[in-house]
Parts: sequence; structure tokens; C-alpha cells
Amino acid sequence: MAEIEANKVVEIRAVELQRGFEKMSDITQTEKIRAVFFGKAGVEYEAKVQQANWELYEKQKAAVAVLYKKEKETEVERIYALKSLFVKQQLTDAELYT
Repeated sequence: MAEIEANKVVEIRAVELQRGFEKMSDITQTEKIRAVFFGKAGVEYEAKVQQANWELYEKQKAAVAVLYKKEKETEVERIYALKSLFVKQQLTDAELYT
């Protein structure tokens, strides 16, 4: 159950990141067209694009780190649940054979 939820979180986050990337891409394309027509704005535009790309990259890295942490936490919970189930099965088996 936790693994399914973790997978859903991963998928949702991937979609959110993709939407953010597409939005930034659209903004970038629009700004690039404007920069071509406004000469001096070209240099400023490139600087802003680089800054926006860097910020997006940093946000993506942070999101991936959070996702990785959540996946590992979910894996630990799954292992503990399996361990608990195994112990309960062993106790039940012991009761049946005594």
C-alpha cells in the first residue's frame, strides 16, 4: 500500500515538474522571440534565461532529493511491515503446533 502511494507521489511530482518545465520552456521561447526584436534585450534575456534554468535545475534537484527520501522511508516501512507479518505468522504457526 505504501509502495503504491509512493509511486503515485512519484508520478504526480513528475507531472508537476514536467508542467513547470513546459511553462518555463514557453516563457523562454516567448522571451527569445522578444529578444531578437529588441537587440540590447538579447544579452539581458540570455542572463535571465540562464538564471531561470539554474533555478529550475535547483528546484528539480531538491524535488528529486525529497522524492528519494520518501521512497527510502516507504521502503523501510514496507520492510518493517513484512517483518511484523513474518513474526505474527511464526507466532500463529507456533500456537497451531503446540
